[in-house]
Amino acid sequence: MKNIIPDFPQKKDFRKKIGVGNFKIFKSLQSFEIAPLTILTGPNSAGKSSFTKAIHLIAENLKNPSKNFDELEILDFQNPKIHLGSFKNVINHSSDNDTALTFQVNFFTELWGDVNAQLEFIPNNKNDFKDARLKTIILGYKNTDNDEYSSILQIERIKLEYPSDENPNNKVDYWNFYFDENLWFDRFYKLLELGEFQVKVRELYVHLWKLYEEHKEHFIDYLEGDYKVLYKKLIKEGLSPLEKKFPKSGNPYSYSSWHSSFRLNYISDGKPFGWNEVADKLYNRFKKHKTLIEFPLFNSKEWRLNFTNDGKRLNNNDEYKKELKNGRINNEDFSKIRNLLDENEIIELDDIGDIFREKEKTVLKESFNTNLKPSKYQVWGFVDGGYPSVIPGVVSGKLSDFIKQFHNVKPFKDNCKDPISLEDYSFYPLKDNRLTVRVSKLGEIIHDNSHEGEIKEDKYITSTNDLIKIVRNVVTESLNAFSKLNETIIIESQRNVSSRLHLDVINTQFNKIMRDYLQIDSYKSHISTVDSETRKEFVNKWIKEFKIADEILIKRDKEGIGTKAYLRKNTKETLIADEGYGIAKLLPIILQLAVADTNSMIIVEEPEANLHPSLQSKLADLFFHAYQQFNHHFIIETHSEYLIRKLQYLVASKDCEITSADVNIYYLYHPKKIPENKEQVEKLMINPDGSLSDDFGPGFIDEAINWKFELMKLKTLQNN
Repeated sequence: MKNIIPDFPQKKDFRKKIGVGNFKIFKSLQSFEIAPLTILTGPNSAGKSSFTKAIHLIAENLKNPSKNFDELEILDFQNPKIHLGSFKNVINHSSDNDTALTFQVNFFTELWGDVNAQLEFIPNNKNDFKDARLKTIILGYKNTDNDEYSSILQIERIKLEYPSDENPNNKVDYWNFYFDENLWFDRFYKLLELGEFQVKVRELYVHLWKLYEEHKEHFIDYLEGDYKVLYKKLIKEGLSPLEKKFPKSGNPYSYSSWHSSFRLNYISDGKPFGWNEVADKLYNRFKKHKTLIEFPLFNSKEWRLNFTNDGKRLNNNDEYKKELKNGRINNEDFSKIRNLLDENEIIELDDIGDIFREKEKTVLKESFNTNLKPSKYQVWGFVDGGYPSVIPGVVSGKLSDFIKQFHNVKPFKDNCKDPISLEDYSFYPLKDNRLTVRVSKLGEIIHDNSHEGEIKEDKYITSTNDLIKIVRNVVTESLNAFSKLNETIIIESQRNVSSRLHLDVINTQFNKIMRDYLQIDSYKSHISTVDSETRKEFVNKWIKEFKIADEILIKRDKEGIGTKAYLRKNTKETLIADEGYGIAKLLPIILQLAVADTNSMIIVEEPEANLHPSLQSKLADLFFHAYQQFNHHFIIETHSEYLIRKLQYLVASKDCEITSADVNIYYLYHPKKIPENKEQVEKLMINPDGSLSDDFGPGFIDEAINWKFELMKLKTLQNN
């Protein structure tokens, strides 16, 4: 049977992707899907570190763009933590110097599903190429029909002609906003299918529980009609509500009680689809007038008197005559609206949706156009020593000012003075042309509708604002997606733990890790979902698994100026600085996994450095345990065959919970040494039986085998 759930992207299927283009060794855009364990491997100088440096560059420059959007505007290549030099040092060597650097991340929205956010940076010639300026923000959604991304929105820095009296040829920096309103409304109306389905399922669940409360185990015998048909289909989809407890708080049959219980307990709790708030809101708006925007016309008496309460057409009635006699309607407009309804063959309210569709698109587009025009970014200052006033020919080109104005977009109002078509009446009546106050000869007010227009207009504003917010939230979420890269933890290959005393004034990565570990009992932001004892147990388990020690001890020195790290074996305590180099490089990894906030993305550079092959393979167990325990996601840059072989074994093993979907392996080739029928970046999967979906490049897993054959040949020659 065909799945009854509307085909729409689900958050449970979402996987984060990070892309980089025209950066160092990557000329074309290369995108990496981040699995719980993402492995980057391949020959030296193939681009493994180029990808991780790109993430590091964005992370260090975008400290908090969700609150300080100006941080998005400049990429500083000379940041002391990254030392990339200049734009010329990071641009792909075969690209022109004016070609944009590209960075991508994706995020999930209820409207679009998987959305791709792209930042394009161009060189800042004014600063000797030491940094780059943001040129464009592009958002695109993944089209499930062709698995490609289509642009839905763009914000671009342009040079705009903005003449002033002093300079007729004046040009200013201006952030131009563009979106395809047709694409957005197509998506709005597609989402209505899911909204309608959710309402039907919710109504069924309420009905089922009413029957169950009354008839207990025999309730199904009393289920009839459409409810029974839908119930049987849902059972086949694994959506039976009887596995859950009935909501106890509030009215058990109230909308709010059931909405919350249904959304949180039934559908989103491991079921085939998640409750979609946007679909719910749009559908409840749509089913009233068959439009997403509630135009003022729909609440006017001239409109309402043409329909019965259940939405059927009326040609004439006593109520109309009564309202006309009391002067509460405009007879000319009433007649015109009635005639237009006849011309458009409107038999009931359900027929009006298509007529107002283009008007809805115009309203949404013009709401942004009118609120984001250059005059909205005028700069104030003191001109000729006088009072503060607008500075002629100057507008703010700061991204933060654009975003501020973007968040203050108000609904567009269009009052057609000479209405001809039905949609021309969309804004009839507005409060400024609809106020009437009738008084008696004695001066007493006998009719006053001076407040009616404002109330009616509010419904239009509310419904339009709902759509504006959906657009605005997608832009905000795109900026937040880049902001989250700043939370990325990078464990570099140079992990210096050789100091006997780690002074507080020398803020190395290991020094910070030790201080975090000391505060693990009180560091609330790090233990919100995993308690401190679990984190300590994780550390001690793995130092035992790697046969390092029985316990790690972090202590402050007596003078309080630094920290010391000891390993306890039996009863003896030894400074880490006195241990072997491989062990000393492994400890920072174990500690960092324990103190990192849950759900962290962690980049680990060459974790196998200086480790025996048997310990290299054990790294796979360590990283997978950290994923299970803390939901960390890893990007691991490695040359270790043993680490990868162990991952293959774990996927194939029935005793391990790791699956093929938990591991992505990317094999990177040098651009000048890409084999025929291969891409620069090849994605390999580990099949459920532990085999690889494709072969590695030469000189990796086959290197040891090749040398065995060479040794056999050499022995044969010597024996002869």
